[in-house]
Formats: sequence, structure tokens, C-alpha cells
Amino acid sequence: MLKKIVVFGLLLFVTYSNAQKLVYLKNGNVGNSDGNKLSPEMVRQLLATNTDVLDLYNSGRSQKSLGNFLLITGFSANFTDLVFGFARKSGYPSVLTYAGLTSIALAIPVKIGFSKKIKKAVDDYNTFHGYGLNENDRIKIEFIASVDGVGLKYTF
Repeated sequence: MLKKIVVFGLLLFVTYSNAQKLVYLKNGNVGNSDGNKLSPEMVRQLLATNTDVLDLYNSGRSQKSLGNFLLITGFSANFTDLVFGFARKSGYPSVLTYAGLTSIALAIPVKIGFSKKIKKAVDDYNTFHGYGLNENDRIKIEFIASVDGVGLKYTF
């Protein structure tokens, strides 16, 4: 009998611990309902049950990496051309400057778009798991005692 209670309690605990609400923090980071930041690998494990949401999240993360690459490349190209322009003392705005400005201009919409995808993935995950926008729809575990006995009440 004790073995059944322990197994039931562990099963209930594992189910409750895996059912957590995700929150979009900022800059593409995702956290749990307590506000603790989760690593991208942990988020991918949580989203693995729904492949559409996982693909949307992975697309957002890839877009974030591409935006960072374009932004860093653009600023590096502009800085490099500026340094060479001071050393040459002629022909400063070269092709490298224009390529850097183009890279920065392309990075702006890419950087804006990745956060929308990650937010949508988090919202879809929460909707799929029944959280929605209402905080009162959380999973609840209560200890119940009556004249007939004791037990656990598990509500979704």
C-alpha cells in the first residue's frame, strides 16, 4: 500500500513539475512562471511535445543569431573602414562602409522579427497546455480530508 502511495505521489509530482507556464522575458530569453531564465536547450525539451511550436521557436532563435551576425559584421566593417580611412587619409567612404551600412540596415528588421516568433511560440505553448491568458487556470493539487477518508484533489 505504501509503495502505491509513493508511486502515485512521484507521478503526481513529475506531472506537476513538467507542467509549467513559460514567460517571454526579453531579448529572446524565455523563463518559467517564477521568472527564472531557462536555457534554450531546456526550452526545446519543453517544446518537444509540439513540433510546430518547436519549429517556430527554433526559427526565432536562428533569426536572432542571423541578426546578431549582420549587426556585428556591419559595425565591424564600418569601424575597419574608418580606421583604414584615417591611415590612408583619402577615399574614406569606400565600398566597405556602404557594405557595413547595408548589413546594419538588414539587421534591424531581422532583429525585430525574431522576438515576435519566440513570443508566439511561448504563447502557443501556454495555450496548448491550458494556461491561456487567465492565471486562475493553473493546475492545482490540494489535500482533502473528509469523513470518508483522505486524498489528493488534482484539478486542471
